[in-house]
Amino acid sequence: MPLTTHIDMTQTMLQRIITLAQQDTPLMGMVSGIYDYVPQGTLLPYVRCSYGRSATEPARTASIARMELHADIWTDYHGMAHAWNIAKRLETVWSLTNLRATAGMYVVSWQMRDHKVEMKADAPIRCTRLRFDAVTSL
Repeated sequence: MPLTTHIDMTQTMLQRIITLAQQDTPLMGMVSGIYDYVPQGTLLPYVRCSYGRSATEPARTASIARMELHADIWTDYHGMAHAWNIAKRLETVWSLTNLRATAGMYVVSWQMRDHKVEMKADAPIRCTRLRFDAVTSL
């Protein structure tokens, strides 16, 4: 598969999860925004979506892409309850059924792989990173 097609598939999937999240009223009531590029001066809490590794491979009837997508929940709340509530809502919004209902590529599988919490040393800010694995086909 050409590199441009591979990049397009990954970017399409990233835009799909961002759009689904931005269209969810309960989630948007919990955060100031969902971004792939966070504007300067954005208020906490917010979610930044990005992608990590990805690979394509031929399949019998179409090409498939395996990709890792990230959702970083940035918050300054003390304790983890707020970040976990946002994480749970993201998991609901990004269900396999919802992802398959949107236009573009066919999502074969989608699952949350793991999460990690990081604290900024110089400020009371936490980042809860969720990592998702997706397999898509054209």
